[in-house]
Amino acid sequence: MERRTPGSVGLLIVFAGVALMISSAHAAPPSVPSVPPLTGDWGGPQVRLQLTETGGKLDLACASAIIDMPVRPDAAGKFVVLGRYDSFTGGPTPADAAPAMAKAHFDGHVEGDTMHLSVHRHGEKAAENYTLERGRRVKLIRCG
Repeated sequence: MERRTPGSVGLLIVFAGVALMISSAHAAPPSVPSVPPLTGDWGGPQVRLQLTETGGKLDLACASAIIDMPVRPDAAGKFVVLGRYDSFTGGPTPADAAPAMAKAHFDGHVEGDTMHLSVHRHGEKAAENYTLERGRRVKLIRCG
């Protein structure tokens, strides 16, 4: 059996402490709590946005869109989410006509109760831009 001197026990404790500090320095950072998604009704001139914890629905005079994910702004209030967009024209639509949903992404930023939203349809160069207010009620006049 090996005898340890008081000095060697102290050295062992120091090495163990250093090893513990090094391993904790390389441990995963503490998780940051997830920012809750924006929810509720948002409205602007001829645009209505209804957000839930899982996504949302955008209604326009001659189009509608589905947001397929929660809208979670970063610390600067900016966000980018994916979804689908369907534009339509006035007049009767055949009952068996499938919606012409196209991929889209939505980006913008929130400042207090104001949201600046840009809608980018897949294959289109220009974006549609809207300014919405939280809680604003809107009556849409559909294209006809």
